[in-house]
Amino acid sequence: MEVVPVAAIVNVVVQNLVDHGKKEISRVRGLEKEAEKLARSLDTIQKFLNDAEMSTIVSGEAVKSWLKKLEDVAFDADNILDEFNYHLLSKPIKSIKPMKEKVLSCFSSSNPIIRPRNMALKIKGINENLESIQTEAVGLGLVQRLRDVPALVDVTSETDSFTLDPIFIGRENAVSDIIKILTTSITTDERVISILAIVGMGGLGKTTLTRKVFNQLKGQTTFRSHIWVHVSQIFDPIVLFKKILKQLTPHQVEAEMSRQDIMKRMEEVLKDKTYLLILDDVWNENLPKWENFINSLLGVTSVNGNAIVVTTRNADVATTVNASHTSHLKQLSNDNCWSIIKEKCFGKEDFPTEFETIGRKIAERCQGLPLAANVVGGVLRNKSEEEWLSIEEKGLPRVEGDHITKILRLSFDNLSLPSLKECFAYCSIFPKGHKIERQKLIECWMAEGFLETDGSNDDMECVGDRFFHVLMHNSLLQVAWRDDYGNVQSCVMHDLVHDIACSILGSSGRVRYMVHCDESSPISEKVAKYLRTLLFEDKIYGKMFADFKRLHVLILADYGCKELPTSIRNLIHLRILVISSTQIKYLPDWIGELYWLQTLYADTAYLEELPSTLKYLTNLRHLYIQWAMKLTLPAEIGRLTSLQILEYFKVGDKDGYKIEELGSLNGLKGKLEISNLEMVENKAEAEKASLSNKSKLSELRLTWGMRGEVETTNDENVLEGLQPHSRLKKLEIKGFKGKIFPWWTQKMAVENVGEDCWVPLNKLTEIKLSNCSECEEIPMFGQLPNLKSLWLKGLSNVKSINSCFYGLVNEETLIVFPALETLELGEMSILARWEGVELSEAKVFPHLKYLIIEDCKQLMSFPNHSLSCLKHLIMRSIISYKPLANIFLTKLTSLTKLWLEGIDDLEYLPTWLFHSNPKMWELRIEKCPNLRALPDGLCNINSLEELYIRECPKLERVGDGGGEQSQSQSQSRGLLRHVEICECNALAYFPCEILQSSLEILKLNSLSSLQNLSSLIDFLPKLPHLIELTIIGVPQFKTTCSVEIPPSFSSLALLKIDASRSGSMEAVDGILQGCSSSHSLKILQLKGMENWENLPESIQHLNALTILKLENFAMEELPEWLGSLFSLELLELCFCKKLRRLPSMDAMRRLTRLKLLHISECPEICIEQQSEAVDSQWPNISHIPNVKIDGDKVGEYEYLFLFVYISIYFDFH
Repeated sequence: MEVVPVAAIVNVVVQNLVDHGKKEISRVRGLEKEAEKLARSLDTIQKFLNDAEMSTIVSGEAVKSWLKKLEDVAFDADNILDEFNYHLLSKPIKSIKPMKEKVLSCFSSSNPIIRPRNMALKIKGINENLESIQTEAVGLGLVQRLRDVPALVDVTSETDSFTLDPIFIGRENAVSDIIKILTTSITTDERVISILAIVGMGGLGKTTLTRKVFNQLKGQTTFRSHIWVHVSQIFDPIVLFKKILKQLTPHQVEAEMSRQDIMKRMEEVLKDKTYLLILDDVWNENLPKWENFINSLLGVTSVNGNAIVVTTRNADVATTVNASHTSHLKQLSNDNCWSIIKEKCFGKEDFPTEFETIGRKIAERCQGLPLAANVVGGVLRNKSEEEWLSIEEKGLPRVEGDHITKILRLSFDNLSLPSLKECFAYCSIFPKGHKIERQKLIECWMAEGFLETDGSNDDMECVGDRFFHVLMHNSLLQVAWRDDYGNVQSCVMHDLVHDIACSILGSSGRVRYMVHCDESSPISEKVAKYLRTLLFEDKIYGKMFADFKRLHVLILADYGCKELPTSIRNLIHLRILVISSTQIKYLPDWIGELYWLQTLYADTAYLEELPSTLKYLTNLRHLYIQWAMKLTLPAEIGRLTSLQILEYFKVGDKDGYKIEELGSLNGLKGKLEISNLEMVENKAEAEKASLSNKSKLSELRLTWGMRGEVETTNDENVLEGLQPHSRLKKLEIKGFKGKIFPWWTQKMAVENVGEDCWVPLNKLTEIKLSNCSECEEIPMFGQLPNLKSLWLKGLSNVKSINSCFYGLVNEETLIVFPALETLELGEMSILARWEGVELSEAKVFPHLKYLIIEDCKQLMSFPNHSLSCLKHLIMRSIISYKPLANIFLTKLTSLTKLWLEGIDDLEYLPTWLFHSNPKMWELRIEKCPNLRALPDGLCNINSLEELYIRECPKLERVGDGGGEQSQSQSQSRGLLRHVEICECNALAYFPCEILQSSLEILKLNSLSSLQNLSSLIDFLPKLPHLIELTIIGVPQFKTTCSVEIPPSFSSLALLKIDASRSGSMEAVDGILQGCSSSHSLKILQLKGMENWENLPESIQHLNALTILKLENFAMEELPEWLGSLFSLELLELCFCKKLRRLPSMDAMRRLTRLKLLHISECPEICIEQQSEAVDSQWPNISHIPNVKIDGDKVGEYEYLFLFVYISIYFDFH
């Protein structure tokens, strides 16, 4: 137990008592003297604590014992005062309760009646204990020391990546090398899973490096699934599999799942997908444990091309996991460490040169560890040259040993406030590697009393936000995830930092904060009675929380829990209750007795009703709910005037449910959606919501419900009364039925009543207008300086987009839509004309990256403005080519995605299109009935990953083949994953050069004129990663060369072949032979020629087949070897006109997994249950649960099986 951190932690509790103790106790008549005495004692104790924390006296056992006693007394006092305040809170609430609720509350076991005499005795006891502790402090040599309260540096305004993310310098080549190793190994390694190990000491940046690799690969399509699991010291395969499954299917992991259930679900998710699995911070050297893990993982994987990256501090771990490649990270150079420190302190701007000499000396002491450099940079930030010198001389360790720990401890010691140190230590209750949600963390700090306002206008949430950013700037927390606007939403702690925080929190006398997830180790009553925070990930039952009387934070995670335990009713100190990860449908009425509750996470998808007593929770600040269409808020939500988070409000027509309930909630922050606005009668009623006074709202969604045909509506008046505050960042209006928008919406400016002027909504970054089907004109958006995204959908009465759309354009406003990046129009059925800006010097859409126009069938024009930044262009159901032709007047050079669909008069695309857009990764052209050719250059787009050409019946060519050079390039590029060419019956030639070795899905369907199918079939052996192959409705299924050794399709899982039009049995059999060795093929659909009297022999070796469909064969009987397909679950036979006999009864009964047999259009076969005919096949198949003959069910039929297998069959990919 260390003296300094414990003193800081206890100081926070004592400070809370100082702030609230005297004031609250003085409210009870007769306790004024005790209150004064308590205040004096606490003041003295706090001065002794300052000495214990700041002095250099030896931290003897006596001082530690004194701190332990003080800690217990302080927390006891805090608990007593909290209980007393609970009683005070309940008085005004009880006075407004109906009589029935008052009676029930009186008889409740949780009704804490605190009489003045009892309170006086408790306060007297606290004072006596504090006097004893004062006397002991004097005897220990502690002196009363005043403490300057330092100002907390305000860093919340700075959100640049260099200030928050771990600065990444000196490892750029390592990222490229590891990505290259991974992408190469999955093609060359014969193993199903390639394993790479990254080895290095703690603080060397293994996790940061791996996260860079992970995120880069996540942006590509090398792997279909990307999984990150933090392992740490305990290597438990079942725990790891649960974590993996939780990443793949977050809502399908149950607390009591068996290993068999886990593996079965993993197999369902991963069976046809390649994956990248990161196992971060592995310590396990036990080979049997690793083999137990990896063998199970191999059992659920059906395709090659997977990779595992293991990070570890121990080189022996790399040997244990049998890594095919091991990357040993080296320490950074002193120059790199100095660059990190410099960027952490000064950003990317120029820095004062006088800092360089001392800065380089400090960088040397980081010993090449990027974590140390990041942490030291955080300590040095905003400090003078003299302070840098002092830290270099006195603060940094000079000797070897636990060097990094001492540097991290320096960062902790540098935290200015005891409460900030407490907040840091608290983070260690989360497991290593856990992603900590920023908002939830701040709410927990609030619940524990770590955040107190300093008399400024800032509330506790603002103080928490500042604390969070200080910890980020000091690299004690690191970014895990940001939202689209760069705001940090979750963080992680580096393992070494976690160790420091654990040691600080653990140095306290008792366990007060806990994560419990081990059913085999119940929490003892002795521990439970002191706990204040509990994250409970275990099975929940009725009275299990009876002993946890001091809980402030309770987070429940048990998907099997359907009812809130009644014992929670007694937790009167509770500030946070989280039921997100449960199946609770109803919250009990007694929730309204938890008067201290600040935060309620009732955002489980199962919740159907909130209790009427919710209105009594007057301290509630954050109410999280989801499924607003399903869940209605209780009446009189407006009583909760402390609310800051309320994301959904559904307007009702009865008192207590009307929009006026929002009027008193002016502290609301973040997002608010108001639905059922058709229930609001007029502008005056809408104004009662007081949206213009809600200055902290950043997102507002206004929604009118579906209504029948009505001649007139009051929507225009209502929307006029819903004018928001000018600080709004996102606005959505849905279902509005007015013909014109009110003035504030038209002009995108709100009225400042006090100053009689209009203020532009210049902070708006996103606007959505949808299903506003009666409005005739689009508002003025062009002059909003920060607008990045604009969605206009379902404005079906707008005929044209004119100059009003752009706003006032003159010499002072030459840039129109200056920040717009995304513009989406859809379902505007009569939009015909889109005008541009008349002023030729004006720049319109200078930063537009994403343009989507859908279902605007009458649109005949697009403004002729340069779209040089455009990356995504999607035009669907436009009919006319003219708007696209207007866009193509600009030679686009940055396209990464092009999707053209339903453009009737499109015949040709510009010749420059593919040559000028080398970074295009997706091309879709569909339902263009007059398209005749694609321009040359398609084969040479090195970045292309997905190609879809569908329903273009006149398409004759898709560009040149590109020659031998292109073919060699196609084998080296390895990016193309998906090719689908369907219903293009005029296409005579498809270049093999387009196909690449990385291809996973190839579909050729209804290409009746294709002449080079045989060349494409010959090319198939060069596609080792093929997962799905479909060739249907294409003539000449043949090969032009004979191959003695068949190709290996090691990953092929689905194969559909139609050889009915001049097909070759040898070509079909060759492909099937290539599948037989890998056991990956699950689904086979084969259509033969009418004169083929035998099945391809290679089918009998496809032991992994689960679904088999055979069509159009001329055999009279099925071979006996069909009974060797032990995995078969569905068998379909159709249009086999001569088929008489199935395999024997013995053979059919060997198919123990067969659940569905479907036979159709096979007229010669006899399957009659009651028939005595010798050739009846019923005895052979009577054991099969589901049999269907020509659409008729035979025997007992299980619809569930039919549904499952038809779904698998048609939705395989």
